[in-house]
Amino acid sequence: MAASTAVHSNAFNFLSYLQGGVDPRTGQYTVAVSLPALKVNNLAGPELSLQLLFNPLNAQDMGCGLGWSLQRTEYDPVRSIISLSSGETFKVNRVLPGMEGLCEIEEQKILSFKFYDQGNGRYLVAHKSGLLEELEELGATGSKMALPTRAHSIEGRTVSFFYEHLYFPFLLTRIEDEQAQTIFNSTRGSDNNVVMHVHPYAGEQGTPLATFELLLGSDNTVES
Repeated sequence: MAASTAVHSNAFNFLSYLQGGVDPRTGQYTVAVSLPALKVNNLAGPELSLQLLFNPLNAQDMGCGLGWSLQRTEYDPVRSIISLSSGETFKVNRVLPGMEGLCEIEEQKILSFKFYDQGNGRYLVAHKSGLLEELEELGATGSKMALPTRAHSIEGRTVSFFYEHLYFPFLLTRIEDEQAQTIFNSTRGSDNNVVMHVHPYAGEQGTPLATFELLLGSDNTVES
């Protein structure tokens, strides 16, 4: 979750930082674990790629353990930081007058996306690829985060995201396609471990096609 890091810098936008290992520019160690691509709407899209990311500057437990998160597009309205699913982060300067909520981002050198403030805690990210992401503010007052609630492919197909954990409101608990079929879910159980299922009911006898588990220690750090 790049938007929750203590420091904002364009140094984190270099590929050497995003792919994992020790980045020579920042000296920080990161790691990313790619989950299998999610095929939705009977292969009609949009195709989703999820990554489990460890960032040492993220000192919060957002549901996956200290420093760990599912990489995604998100917006921090308190710090005005937009973070893309690619890992890039940018400072949002202001809403341009008379531009239907279009925001100015001075740090953006290549216009690969546009960011709109639609009011009432809702935002829209329009990517150059044609992908549209709807974001909605979640969490308590003073610590809200705008997270994706729906994505639209360039063909108009949609996928929905849900965050239903009582104590970790930013934990992505479920992804559904247009037919309300669950294509991804995650749980954080009473043992404090996090279990993620890819296509949880598509395997033999209704079992998941893939399962990933994060085992957390007593201090909420990921041990394995």
